Amino acid sequence: MIPASARRVLPALGLSIVVLAPLVALPGATTGAAPVPQSSEPNSASSSASSPASSPAEGAAPAGAGAAQAGGHAAAPKQHTAAASEPQLGFDPALVGLKGFPETLSKPAAFETAIRLIDARLDELRSAPSQAPSAGAGTAAAIAASGAAAETPAAKALAAETGQPAAGPRIKALEGLRQALRGDAALHQRLDDVRKALAQQDENLKDPAQRAVAGSPPYLITVRDQLLAERASRAIAEAAAERRLDSAQQREQVAADALAAAVRARRAARDQLQQAEDKSGKASAAASGKESGAQGAAAPGVAELARALEVARLHQLQARVHDDAAQTRVSVAQAEADLAAADQRLLGAKLEQVDDHVVLTKAMLDKQLAGLEDRAATLRDSLQRLQRMGDAAESALYQARRQQAQAKGANANGSLDVLDAWVDARMAQATAARKGAEYVQQTLDDLAAMERLWHRRYTVLTDPKSADLTGWLREAKQNLASLREDQDYVESELNALRDMALKLQGQLSDPGLTAALRAPLQVRQAALTEQESDAGTLLATHDERRALLERLTEQLDPLVSARSLQMRIHQALAWLGHRWSAELFVVEDQSISVRDIAVTLGIFLLVLALADLAKRVLRRVLRRRRARGEREPRGKWGLLLDALVEQTSPLVVLIAAFALALALSGLVRPQFRAWLWNVLVVALYVQVGLWVNGALTDYLVRKRSRKEQKDPSTVTGYGLLLFFAKVSVWIIVGISVLAYFKYPLAGLVGALGVGGVAVAFAVQNILGDVFNSMAIILDKPFRVGDFIVAGDALGVIENIGVKTTRIRSLSGEQVVISNTDLLKSRIHNYKHMRERRVVFRLGVTYETPREKLKRIPGLIETSIREQSRARFDRAHFAEYGDYALAFEAVYYVLGADYTIYMDVQQAIYFALHERFEAEGIDFAYPTREIIVRRPDAAEAPVASARAD
Repeated sequence: MIPASARRVLPALGLSIVVLAPLVALPGATTGAAPVPQSSEPNSASSSASSPASSPAEGAAPAGAGAAQAGGHAAAPKQHTAAASEPQLGFDPALVGLKGFPETLSKPAAFETAIRLIDARLDELRSAPSQAPSAGAGTAAAIAASGAAAETPAAKALAAETGQPAAGPRIKALEGLRQALRGDAALHQRLDDVRKALAQQDENLKDPAQRAVAGSPPYLITVRDQLLAERASRAIAEAAAERRLDSAQQREQVAADALAAAVRARRAARDQLQQAEDKSGKASAAASGKESGAQGAAAPGVAELARALEVARLHQLQARVHDDAAQTRVSVAQAEADLAAADQRLLGAKLEQVDDHVVLTKAMLDKQLAGLEDRAATLRDSLQRLQRMGDAAESALYQARRQQAQAKGANANGSLDVLDAWVDARMAQATAARKGAEYVQQTLDDLAAMERLWHRRYTVLTDPKSADLTGWLREAKQNLASLREDQDYVESELNALRDMALKLQGQLSDPGLTAALRAPLQVRQAALTEQESDAGTLLATHDERRALLERLTEQLDPLVSARSLQMRIHQALAWLGHRWSAELFVVEDQSISVRDIAVTLGIFLLVLALADLAKRVLRRVLRRRRARGEREPRGKWGLLLDALVEQTSPLVVLIAAFALALALSGLVRPQFRAWLWNVLVVALYVQVGLWVNGALTDYLVRKRSRKEQKDPSTVTGYGLLLFFAKVSVWIIVGISVLAYFKYPLAGLVGALGVGGVAVAFAVQNILGDVFNSMAIILDKPFRVGDFIVAGDALGVIENIGVKTTRIRSLSGEQVVISNTDLLKSRIHNYKHMRERRVVFRLGVTYETPREKLKRIPGLIETSIREQSRARFDRAHFAEYGDYALAFEAVYYVLGADYTIYMDVQQAIYFALHERFEAEGIDFAYPTREIIVRRPDAAEAPVASARAD
């Protein structure tokens, strides 16, 4: 027997599995025959006194009974006998009111019988009278009808119980079982249909007449194109069938798990009922001779357990049908995949027959071109129509906007919504016409490209030797790639148009929409429909062009591959031998051949390779030095290596390689060699300047980085020093180049001195900014990252430059101020502000009583002290205003962040508003009192009014 601790756990586990099993098992599909044997599981403790392990019905593990998965379409459904399947189900269907339930469910008649039995059982449960025996009594009646254990204590208890029937769980279980059976029948019919179609395809593959293409060779190329399109469609269907097969296999495992859970739940319910009946029987024996109320006390619990067992049996039966359906689904998916593969084989056989006899006649080419020309003519007419529609839509849009502007000026709020809708409608019409014209023009381009493709296909089939097959193939592949991108773009636009159309449809379906607003919405909907139609036409033309490109690519691939590689190599060598010594051109009566250019190019590439090799070697040496001492400061050799590696100009290397190549190959005439040497010397001077400049830059940047960690403002000082260092280096380089060319430097230096004075006067403002930047760096009124207010500018310092300082304002833009103007203005630096002093005033009406006036400072103080980030200073009645009694409050925000200040102030204002509202204190607003006196009646009462 099951231990007592396990029996306490099994009911809850069984109930949860019973509830989840129909949800996990996917309804509507079975495999082969669904065996439902007539078992003899007892319904009472008297007939199931033996342990579960000794009961063959309860000890057998559940197993599926569908068609074999690996057998494809050749696998047939299994036929289960009652003896073979009885241990798998574990109970007689008559115990749940389904006596005569078919043993196997493989034929339509069996399904009809099973569904008819379920319908009869449902009618029986639904037509039960209100005071008839409950679910337990129904179970006892079913047991008695099956002839099993009619006199057990459970049956007596169930027969004695009366009350309202509780057949809800059983009805739900029976309805789920009926739904599963209907899906099972439909799936069996689908499996039979697919297998018949597969058998027919197998016969077609064996029959030469069925494999033959209609007509006799030669075949038109359109026949081959159609077969290729069908094969591509079958390939897609085969891939989809494979995906369905994988999904069906996963669902099969889920169904098997659900069946095992249902079996465990039924066994748990059976064991609970058996235990309850044992206890009930012992209590009856102990109470013999006494009053007969003891047995009746235990009967209700036994009845509930009996109903739970019946529901568990129905759930197991439903899970068994779902499990068999999942196996049938696998067989259907496998058969569909086999059918798609058979279709592929049949189409492949037809293509093999057609490929060797494909022709494209001149008449057919002319017919195709004529059809394309007819379509192009129609599209050109459509293009002109769209252009006219676009002009009309633009004019209507202009008029609608004028009417909208006039309505806004006249404050015609009633008609403004309608005018806005008409503006949107006219804009949609203009957009649809403009985009439609673009779509039509692209469609015309596609038709022109299709004409060229048909001409090329005709050339490939009739005269392939005269065609540039390799170039055509390369161009076709490039066009295919770009065309896929165009198709994706058009599809995205189509999806956007459909979304807009759905939104418009939702607005038009609003019953409260007025007729005035419905008209422009309908115009917009018509414009979107027109634009969507043009986009769909373009997408269809893209598909046609892509199909033509794919057909052309399939034609060109074997032809290009068939050309002999040896022939092409021989032709290339002969062409190179002829061109090697051929004279290309003549310069200054000097012949230049391919050989001369090749030698020059070889020397040029050799110099470049040597320079690159030297750079790599130096980089490796530098990497090793860095690995030995990563944190040590670099010496002069380290700076030199860095400069050689990083500051070697590729342009200088190219000039040097070009000069050496020309000089060594002999292409340069003697009168040009001196000029070439001078160019090389200038390039070397420039390279030396780059090296020195790089070394100085590296040194100063490293120094600046170490200083910048302590003070970011030193960046500008080092930047200025770096600027002067670079200028000095290039001045020295320039003077050296002039000295090499023996230019008189004395006069140049004097002229530069006088010119320098003149330049100093001309740029004195710039120099003033430079010196002011040095003053900022030395005096440090602010640093990078400080928040300052200088005149009208406020923001965070981003950079202190040589001439200007850049400030990032609160609104996001960058404010650039010259250093001179910045130092002339008064600077407020908020970086070191610890707290912010806030003063605010508020006014109340003169009608406020004095007692409430006296409480206002306390209310203000309480509202401020509630804020953890604020420190109260004072709050007083400040003055008698023109229209209000003014109070003034001062507090401090504990922090410099402006957001914190605004949050605190907002919280204080909210608190004050709440307290004033609770006290009945009104805030004052500007008012004016007007006293009107009648000149003839001085005693008349004075009229006063308040006006905003």
